[in-house]
Amino acid sequence: MVFNQTGTQEKSNEITAIPILLKSLELKEAIITVDAVDTQKNVASRITSKDNKYVLTVKGNQKKLYSKLINKFDVFI
Repeated sequence: MVFNQTGTQEKSNEITAIPILLKSLELKEAIITVDAVDTQKNVASRITSKDNKYVLTVKGNQKKLYSKLINKFDVFI
């Protein structure tokens, strides 16, 4: 199901489009999921500013955040 979509400028990517898309959806008290490329502080801040929750993907190339999560949840890989 698609609620809304937005394009990006030429030579741009979805990192610039996600904040625009989130604003256009005007969600409140929703759970929002995004993939690893959008795991950014500004995206999380925009999501939580309207009482929303988020599920953000973290990959191994985000070394500090990945390490903190592995240690916090005692995950064995």
